[in-house]
Amino acid sequence: MDVKILVANLGSSFLGAIITSFYNKLNNDINNHLKYITEERCKWRKLIRKNITEIVSTENITTRTKLICELELNLNPKDKEDNRLIECAKKLINSNDGNIESFKEELLLYYLLQAF
Repeated sequence: MDVKILVANLGSSFLGAIITSFYNKLNNDINNHLKYITEERCKWRKLIRKNITEIVSTENITTRTKLICELELNLNPKDKEDNRLIECAKKLINSNDGNIESFKEELLLYYLLQAF
C-alpha cells in the first residue's frame, strides 16, 4: 500500500514538474517575442523621426524626394493616417517652403493619432 502512494506521489510530482516547465518555456518565449518587437519598434520610430527631421530641414529637392521615398517605404500604405502623412510630404516636393508648416501640422496630428 505504501508503494502505491509513493508511486502516485512521484508520478504527480513528475507531471507537475513537466507542466510547470512547459508553462515557463511558453511564458519565456512570449516575453522574448514582445521584447524583440518593442526593440524593433523603437528602432523604427527613431528612423522615422530622423527621416522627418531631414525632410523638414533640407531645401534640396532631390534629397527631399529621396527622403520622402524612404519615409513612404517605412510606413503602412494601407493605413489612413500614414497615407495622409505621405501625401502631405509629397506636396513638399513641388513647393519651395510653402508647405513646410502644413507638413509639420500633419506630422503633429499623425503622432497624436498614433498615441491613442
